[in-house]
Amino acid sequence: MRDWLVGKRQALGLTQREFAALLEIPVSTLAAYEQAARTPTVARAKALAQKLDVAWEKFFDSDQN
Repeated sequence: MRDWLVGKRQALGLTQREFAALLEIPVSTLAAYEQAARTPTVARAKALAQKLDVAWEKFFDSDQN
């Protein structure tokens, strides 16, 4: 589980659907990222990180999952 990603969404008070729309990704993709069932490509991680104002490496840090 990527608790930091779930926490970011919850801090904004958004549902998965709303957060996915904000990030311009499918809800199923967001759910998989939150569950750590999928990891984005480096390019997508960089794009998401820019929107989330976090380091893109956070998606690949096993301590953050």
